[in-house]
Amino acid sequence: MRRITVDLDQIGLDERGRRIAERILVKGVLRASKPPIDKGDPDTGIAAYVWRMVVFTVSDNPRHQCMPVMADLDLPGRYGSPEHKAAQAYADALEDSICNAIPREEWAGVRRWGMAFGVIGSPQVAADGSYVYR
Repeated sequence: MRRITVDLDQIGLDERGRRIAERILVKGVLRASKPPIDKGDPDTGIAAYVWRMVVFTVSDNPRHQCMPVMADLDLPGRYGSPEHKAAQAYADALEDSICNAIPREEWAGVRRWGMAFGVIGSPQVAADGSYVYR
């Protein structure tokens, strides 16, 4: 698996955003696993959510490329509550900032899903008649 580096200085995050982003990085490199969650600190849940969404987009690890359908359960607050929705909006903006700091040609997750949906790559017909995008 390749190392994904992020320069937080080029993103321009507020203090809280930087603290959360630092939880998903180890010396500027994206963590290989989800950061720990402390129920007493809501920002740890936001960090876990941001990490999951970032690795889904950019990681070349196939384990990270499965749909993150349960990721929002790490966010603080009861699902659907105003607190939960506000945390998700903040986390999504933070995730966008971090992903946009990584060159798009390095977005392995997006590339893989793009090929799966047939919007990236060239279709090839396999021996069994199915279409494969490469």
